[in-house]
Amino acid sequence: MFGADLEHTWGARRFYTYFFVCGVGAGIVDIIVKLLIDPHGRGTALIPTIGASGAIYGVLLAVAIVMPHRQVWVFPLPVTVSMRIFVIVMGAIEFFTTIGSTGDGVSHVCHLGGMLVGYIYLRRGSYLYNYRNFFTDWKRRRLRKKFEVYVRDHNEKPPSNPDNWVN
Repeated sequence: MFGADLEHTWGARRFYTYFFVCGVGAGIVDIIVKLLIDPHGRGTALIPTIGASGAIYGVLLAVAIVMPHRQVWVFPLPVTVSMRIFVIVMGAIEFFTTIGSTGDGVSHVCHLGGMLVGYIYLRRGSYLYNYRNFFTDWKRRRLRKKFEVYVRDHNEKPPSNPDNWVN
């Protein structure tokens, strides 16, 4: 339901890449958490995880970032909320369900892992942003000084004879 709009916004190739990265990343996060909880592989580490729900939660997060003010109608209630609020509530539900794991057969860690991997994927270019801005600002200041010297040198000269211009 939300993936179609994201695919139209990004294009098919970028959307499918994002979906695949979120799904694989959610599975890897799930494996890591299972191995941290059960390092010898005798209990929960042996239970396989199947599904694309981690990737779907990644898509939910991406829609909330790309279209935060989009209104979503919550089905049983006649209420509309913004996409940002909807995803925050869904993430909170998954987080608190993970804490109080009741053995319902759903990998809530995988859902949270999909959201985490999706967030990291979307923010991957913004790390070290201050250092990149500092370098870009330095280059602009340097070019501005060069341009001021160029303008100053050319303003002191009288204009050329317009009759000699070639069109």
